[in-house]
Amino acid sequence: MNDATPSSAETQLRELMTCEDHEHNIEWLQQALQTAIALEFATVPLYLTAFWSIVDPTHEAARQIRDVVQEEMLHVSLACNRLTAIGGAPSLTGRDFVPQYPGGLPDPIERGGDV
Repeated sequence: MNDATPSSAETQLRELMTCEDHEHNIEWLQQALQTAIALEFATVPLYLTAFWSIVDPTHEAARQIRDVVQEEMLHVSLACNRLTAIGGAPSLTGRDFVPQYPGGLPDPIERGGDV
């Protein structure tokens, strides 16, 4: 991903974070939850790659990474459930949702480079 051309997720998050408090309405919350879903989901392949690179799946490092993956998936599930509860429809497919690697996470606030 080129730093000069932010992804749609980055652009959307920037817009959400710069929104005035009085503009925080149900649509804003739905967009924020969808962005949270994308961010949480984008970390899963990174952790799974690390997990699968460990030869012994019973090694403590492997167990800890597996636990983190499960927590990230729990976060995705919780955000999807909350989005559904407020009348939204989680989007887990589509070109803008599926992360591209190497590339940045959908978080333009603190850019630490590509992952």
